[in-house]
This record gives sequence, C-alpha cells and structure tokens, in this order.
Amino acid sequence: MRSYHLVLILFVFLLGCTKNGNVDNDLRKEGLNGDVVKTSTLQFDAIIKFGEYLPILKPTSEYGSYKRDVHFNIAGNVDYITLFTNYIDTSNVIEYEYNEINLVSKSTDSFGETGQYEYDEEGVLLSRSFYNGTILVRKDIYQFEELSNFKIMNTYSSDGNLFRREKIHFNDFGREDSSISIYDRFSIQNVLYYDEQNLLVKEIFRTINESILNLEDDTELNYKYKFDSNGNWIQKIVESDIPEIHYREIEYLNGEITGNYDQIMVEATNRYNDEIVNNRIEESRQTIAQIASSSQAYYIKPTFMDGGGSSFKGLNFYNIKSGLEVTGSTDASDDYLTFKLKNIEPESFTIEVMRKDTDKVLMTANITPDNMCIDRNC
Repeated sequence: MRSYHLVLILFVFLLGCTKNGNVDNDLRKEGLNGDVVKTSTLQFDAIIKFGEYLPILKPTSEYGSYKRDVHFNIAGNVDYITLFTNYIDTSNVIEYEYNEINLVSKSTDSFGETGQYEYDEEGVLLSRSFYNGTILVRKDIYQFEELSNFKIMNTYSSDGNLFRREKIHFNDFGREDSSISIYDRFSIQNVLYYDEQNLLVKEIFRTINESILNLEDDTELNYKYKFDSNGNWIQKIVESDIPEIHYREIEYLNGEITGNYDQIMVEATNRYNDEIVNNRIEESRQTIAQIASSSQAYYIKPTFMDGGGSSFKGLNFYNIKSGLEVTGSTDASDDYLTFKLKNIEPESFTIEVMRKDTDKVLMTANITPDNMCIDRNC
C-alpha cells in the first residue's frame, strides 16, 4: 500500500491547475508556507519505545523506504526531484520544464523517460504522454465532470488498452479528499480527512480484490505532526499496523534551514548498529567455540607439525581457523566485532570480544586444553 501512496503523492503534486483554469504553484499545492527552495524528506519504518516513535534504519526495505529531495524554482514550482535508495545513493532524478504560464510542459528522468503535457486554452491539463526515446510507454488522459470537483484519469498502456481508471474528488480548498483507482481485477478506494487548518490527519484505504470473492481489506493511517516556526511540518508520524516516521528538512530562500535531521540520522544509525552488534554478540559464541576448538587442536598437535606440542604458546590467528578477517597475529574481526587473543599461557588463554568502533569489552572467554567458559560461566 505504501508504494501506491508514494506514486499518488507525486501524481497529485504535479496535476497543474484547477478545473476553472486558476493556476496554482507547487508550493501552495503542497501546503508550504514561505519562500521554500528545497524540501528533503526521509521516511522510516518506526518502532514505539515508551510511547515514543523512533526510526528504524534498514539497508533495504520490502516497501522501499525512501529519501526524496524536491527543488523549487523562483515561481514556486518543482524544478527537479531527486529520489534516493538507502538514503544515500541516487536512484532517479526527475527534471521539469514549464511553459510561458508556468505549467509543466515536459519531464525527463535519469532513465531517459520523457513526459509530454498537453493543456486546453484555459490551462487545464488534458493529457500526459510518457516516452522511452520515441516509443510510447503509457498515456494519461484527464476528464472533468461538470459542476463538480471530480477529476478522472485514464491510464493507457503502450498498446492503447486501459490499464487504470482513477477518479479523484477535491474539497473546496483544492485538496484531494477521496479517490478510487480501478484496475483489471481489483480496486483501491481512498478517503482523506483534514483538520481545520486543512492538514491531512487521516486516510482510509480499502482494497477490493474481485478475483478472491470480492475480498475487502481496509487500512487506516492516522497522521501527527511537528512544525517549524513557519508552520511547515518537519516531522510526520504515520500511525498504522506498520508505523512510519517521516522527517522533512526545509530550506528557505533566506538561507534558513529547519528540521535538520543529521542528529536523527546519527541516532538512528547508532540504534541500528547497536541492534546488529547485540545480535552479533549472540552469534559470536559460535565464533568463540570455533576459535577454542581450533586452538585446542593446535595445543595437541606436535611442534614438528606446526602445533603447540601440549602448549598454547605461539598461538595466533594465523595458525588457527576462525572464519574472521585477520588484522594481526592476535587480532581478527568481522563487520562489527573485534576478537583479541590475550594472556596466552601454556595451559590457557583469553578471548576478548569488543565493538570495532570502541574499546569496550562485550564478552570474555577463557580457554584451556579441555574446556571453554564464557563470562559468568567461568
């Protein structure tokens, strides 16, 4: 459902104008106050701890958690949008060109797909055609219902067959308050609720699958916000079965930046690394057991076979098997933990396990020729 939600945001963001031809810029359509030149939005899955929503940093996500930068031109319209994967790597850049009355006339993305926009004499969007080179990929054709706030979008595939029909209703403030998208064997209904400031506070999605006995599935999303001094939201919490938290950094024409999420990223990264390390600590018991077993084999092996000859003296990571990256004779590591051989005596030695980014010892194991004990078990 979230992937559909993102597509819908981008679609409504660039509809162009109202039915009566009153051109509105993208800043006003997005509900942004002030001279905004850029917004940068991060989306995370969230976890609730002591009643607080905290971001979960993941290298990948089934739903494609995203970062999106939107750059605005002097007229307040979108200049270009940059989409990212894993919050760092650019996945796509979409650039927009405008006609003499500041309506989108062309879009181009990083993959070479171009969009051509057609309007009537009043500036009302009639169609969008998307091409890969000279080959038509899909086409959106718009219709309007007279004396109503409905807009209908029919999406056709390259062979001219209807792929999707979407009917969108707008409230008196020009904000979408309901829609229905009809596909071949299922449809998605969407109802949106706003507060007295015309801010979206609730959405209900209903998916009807005609191929499974008209199975209906409802998803409810509730939104809560934090704002900067200009009244623009910089944090949005999405309450649902899979909660989310969105952070938005906003740059203004005067150089002011609000909602800076650098510290949030640091905290989220540390929390993610802590979880990985905690999981790895439990797994490291197996690594310690492998080091102990290989070391005990070294102890038994005669010296003429490069063993210890009933002694651990001379033991190092180069003459035992550990499955780790060896960084020194008594040091080896994986992606998150460092293992050190310490206090090597003829009849015993110690293994210390610590985080790679600190000197804090997380686990200690004592190894003898016929025994291994870890921490409190020693």
